[in-house]
Amino acid sequence: MIGLVFLAAALAPLLQQRQRLLWALLGLVALAGALLPTWVYLAVRPAFSALLQEQVGIGPGVWLNLAGQLLALRVAVWQLLRPVAEDPSP
Repeated sequence: MIGLVFLAAALAPLLQQRQRLLWALLGLVALAGALLPTWVYLAVRPAFSALLQEQVGIGPGVWLNLAGQLLALRVAVWQLLRPVAEDPSP
């Protein structure tokens, strides 16, 4: 996931003229950042519960990551749904 963030940061200057594509990529990265870590945590949680012989809960880090990534996804979708401004230059 960190590699995807670096890739998005590296491609951002190249994609500045294509803002809709940039927002779409940001939305995809945010969706992946919301789903993948949550899915992995939920997948390994039963194993850690069995190993510790105690129920492992879902802590604030999981919820905060999910909320932050979904907020970034919401902003990306909002930007994609906005009307495209016309370029005033000839």
